[in-house]
Amino acid sequence: MNKYGYVAFVLVTLLLAACGSVPTQEENAQHQEQVQTQGIDSSNYVPMKTTKEEDKAIRDYWINVVGFDDIYEFAGEDPTDQEKYLGMAFQLMYKELNCHGYKRPDDELAYRRMKEIFGSDFETTSNRDLYKLRLYRFVSDTTDEKGRKEQREAMGMRDGQYSPFWRYYVFDPRYNIIAKDLDMRDLSGLSGYEFDDDYNVTKVGVVTSNFKNNLQLLYQNNYVFYGSKSAFTWLRQHNSDFLTDLCRLYGYDTVPEINRLVIADVEENWYDYSDKNRFIVAYRDFFARHDGLGRLCIHEGILQYLCSYLNDCQESDFVRFDMVFTDYKENIVQSLRGKVPPFLEEFTKEERMKIAAYIGYYYDRAVGITTYEPFREELVDNEEFVSYIKENGYFGLEGFPETMERLTNEAIEWRETLQGAAKSSAEGM
Repeated sequence: MNKYGYVAFVLVTLLLAACGSVPTQEENAQHQEQVQTQGIDSSNYVPMKTTKEEDKAIRDYWINVVGFDDIYEFAGEDPTDQEKYLGMAFQLMYKELNCHGYKRPDDELAYRRMKEIFGSDFETTSNRDLYKLRLYRFVSDTTDEKGRKEQREAMGMRDGQYSPFWRYYVFDPRYNIIAKDLDMRDLSGLSGYEFDDDYNVTKVGVVTSNFKNNLQLLYQNNYVFYGSKSAFTWLRQHNSDFLTDLCRLYGYDTVPEINRLVIADVEENWYDYSDKNRFIVAYRDFFARHDGLGRLCIHEGILQYLCSYLNDCQESDFVRFDMVFTDYKENIVQSLRGKVPPFLEEFTKEERMKIAAYIGYYYDRAVGITTYEPFREELVDNEEFVSYIKENGYFGLEGFPETMERLTNEAIEWRETLQGAAKSSAEGM
């Protein structure tokens, strides 16, 4: 067991003492199967009971951070307070999840699912690198001075603006749960407290739960760690941005239903003629993106699904979305020797050649779709493009050498046909 797993095991064992025994690996497996097939069982829901320590933290938060005038200043913008309250928020969140039937996944399952969905190994990747990838692993161990210092630095203000940290998914290995922009407000409330003219508290009030207004935390975690179908259905209806972000920001493009949501999102933005930047908004992180480490990531799952979708969909849907797709696939080829449109400016020429190659490869494999003429012509006219593909081993795409040869021959034959027709027409005049 690594150091994160050991700390998590000790803390969770203590926390679960009041809720029952720590689940065994067999119990975890049974729970995973149940959640995947039957969904979440909240029938035995019992409202969360807070400890004295938690009560005090909640009161301190609402009175000293939110303030009497209810003007929100997050933890006084003090990273030390932010760290303290985020740790408490995760603790309260886990207790609420537990009350709704959620069980802590074992470490093997948790780390495997995090890697599958977010594309990063949370056991071995440093927080510095995770941060660059829009992720973080919460450091709860107060003896880890270096880790806690780095964490506070990540949380702190940047030139008067809140840190991107609060827009990233944070994983807490104590409970093996995730959340983005988690706040004490999401879990708790304080009603009935009173104060005098000097703002001295005269009535401490009653701690309440706000979790019912933030059920997405329950469904996100049940989907991420257990692949729950019912959780997916709920998220698709109430929190679809979470699902599309998994694909566009983290490369989770292996689920057809999520890919379809992404395509619908692209369509909506592309057809928004009121937005002068509609192409940039629509195509951002669609076929390809840069991760936080500067690496080019091509969404092959999206390309595979899209070509299959265009082949199988109704004609009206084909016409509607092929306009969106055509705009991209024609511009990506034209950019190799001509003007680069704004939505492709983030990519280097070599990266655009790679993206164009992938699109050409997958588009050709969608039986019944019209020919990708610009790609075919580029194979004939752009020797640099062809050489780049060959030098990079055809990017490991199975059968791509044969595909390129066939498309090149087709393009040449088509040119000869057109030239012959033009010659015949001229002679007949």
